[in-house]
Amino acid sequence: ITFAGAVMYSSSQFHETKCSNVDIRIDDSTDIMFITSNEVLKLIYSVNPDILGYKMSDINIFEIERYLKSQPFIKNVVIYKTINGHLKIEIQQRKPVIEIINRNNECYYIDQDGTIFPISEKWAPKVIIANGFIKESYNFNVQKTYNVYNENFENSKIVELYRLAKLIKSDDFWADQVEQIFVNNLV
Repeated sequence: ITFAGAVMYSSSQFHETKCSNVDIRIDDSTDIMFITSNEVLKLIYSVNPDILGYKMSDINIFEIERYLKSQPFIKNVVIYKTINGHLKIEIQQRKPVIEIINRNNECYYIDQDGTIFPISEKWAPKVIIANGFIKESYNFNVQKTYNVYNENFENSKIVELYRLAKLIKSDDFWADQVEQIFVNNLV
């Protein structure tokens, strides 16, 4: 009975606890610099402007998580609350394997999972660049990400370039040798 009472007391205390801190951890932030903790915090404030001081029970972590996952550079998000009033956010960024520059000079990345996403204006990863006669174009204003495994891309050069980039990246020798792939119009 004493244990149950302690649990009920701590549960009621948790609901009254106010958010005193937002802790953000970004995996691989020394290697991949698409997004910073400050930028994540700004995104959170756009959903909950006064999150510091909110009761922990009033913070909708699912709404924040959904919003953060909608950002093109973020692959995954885990959010949880602590009993001492901290909101913990763990971010996993996308890891590009290739940058595509199509024949219209539009640029985008493809990550290790086949997700196509826009280039970053603040950071350029060291990845293989593919250019030349590549016609595939994407409107990132309409949709923030696409995927090469979509049935619309079955016979696409994008799928072939993605698979080739993954193969090259998986071998240390070839990864050190290949920096660019030029697609000619004969393919």
